[in-house]
Amino acid sequence: MQDKLVLLDYDHSVARMAARMLRSERICCKIFHWDTPAETIFAEDPSGLILCAAHDSVFADPEGLLRVSHVPVLALGAAAAGMAVFLGGSAGTLIQDQRMTDIRLSDCPLLSGMTSSKRLLSGMIPLSLPEDVSVIATASDSGLPVAFSKGEWKRFGTLLELELHDPDSRILLTNFAQRICGCTAWWDEDAFVSQAVGDIRRAAGEGTALCVMTGGLHASVSALLGARALGDRMIGVFVNTGLLQEEEESAFERFFAGRIRLPLVFLDESQRFLHALRGIRDQEEKRSAVHSLLNVVTREIQRQYPDLTLIIQDRTFADQPQEDYLSLRRGVSLLEPLQDLFLDEVRQVGSYLSLPYDMIAGQIIPDTGLALNIIGEVTEEKLSVLRRSDAIFRSILRQSGQSKKLSEYYAVLRPYEKDTYSVILRALGFHQGDTIRPARPPYDILEESAERIRQECPQVKRVLYDLTPTSRQ
Repeated sequence: MQDKLVLLDYDHSVARMAARMLRSERICCKIFHWDTPAETIFAEDPSGLILCAAHDSVFADPEGLLRVSHVPVLALGAAAAGMAVFLGGSAGTLIQDQRMTDIRLSDCPLLSGMTSSKRLLSGMIPLSLPEDVSVIATASDSGLPVAFSKGEWKRFGTLLELELHDPDSRILLTNFAQRICGCTAWWDEDAFVSQAVGDIRRAAGEGTALCVMTGGLHASVSALLGARALGDRMIGVFVNTGLLQEEEESAFERFFAGRIRLPLVFLDESQRFLHALRGIRDQEEKRSAVHSLLNVVTREIQRQYPDLTLIIQDRTFADQPQEDYLSLRRGVSLLEPLQDLFLDEVRQVGSYLSLPYDMIAGQIIPDTGLALNIIGEVTEEKLSVLRRSDAIFRSILRQSGQSKKLSEYYAVLRPYEKDTYSVILRALGFHQGDTIRPARPPYDILEESAERIRQECPQVKRVLYDLTPTSRQ
């Protein structure tokens, strides 16, 4: 097993930022929730642990990892304060006072290559440390410790906050990974694909694997990994839920049947899904209805393949646990090869596997398809209007070249006046930390989109553009 770090998530934004920085340096890492059992964590055979907390996080160590861990530990934010207490010191109450301050750094492997300079601190936790703990960084204006170590135990803590575009944040994490934990720079798309293919082969054994697809990038990448691992022992079933984007089913058929030679079984279940969504207006209830029916359909599909030993599911790190809707037949196991990846990483793997650009770019469609892009009840008419409006907007962005600057772009449909609709256009740029800001496409693109949508979809009376920032996992 190759070296990796385990990141314990006390704060989503800190954990995700740390993972992105490490992976950009080709360091393999995996995120677990902070209360994950120690047995599960150490089953990963990690080379080190990073406790990812913000200053205002609630820190707890229910598994006693600070005591029992046989590998180096780096604690961030409130976790550093908890480590200071564990080492015999004390920690005061968080002082929320955002300010720039000079940081004095000591000569030690963790901080090697970092610069002593002014840094923005969003707050300070006063720490008092015992004599056998070394202070390796202090705030000049207060003299308070902002980083410390107990070298012989390989325990490190810091109150210096990670910043996505700060080279010193990247240096700190890389130093811990490579200088302290001995990690190597091996993780990339090629390594991920090789590992995923091996995992699928081991999980499938001599049997066959099934990937149930309802459109979208994640399903495409999962099916490609299965095909690479198992060849003709990989079964792809494309379920038309009636909630697909325009020509999405035909795009799958062209790529998988034409270029990959993976035979796909196509099931038209659109009327069943529309019936299941009838009368439902709440977004979470729609999600639940779609997932419940997908569970039923997947059970039906499993019965058709007696040699089935594995189902490949396309869930990623951003998906919530309650979205695990699959129930398995006896003797069939579940594998989620994308479960540790972020959206942009799935796209990179898709590109590595030669997925067409149109299947990689744009909105990431989950199993719920266009259902959640309709405000209110889902009907055939609304789906038809939204599907065409969405296709027009996406086509114009791609033809203009603007799509290459965007992480997502799509349309949302909502009621306007009696039997008419508003279409809300949405285009997002790329990550700035945990925030994705709306893009600013040229006005003529928005104008052309609005005119074409109103011409081709007479039920649409208003076309709007949404400028609200959002966050992503």
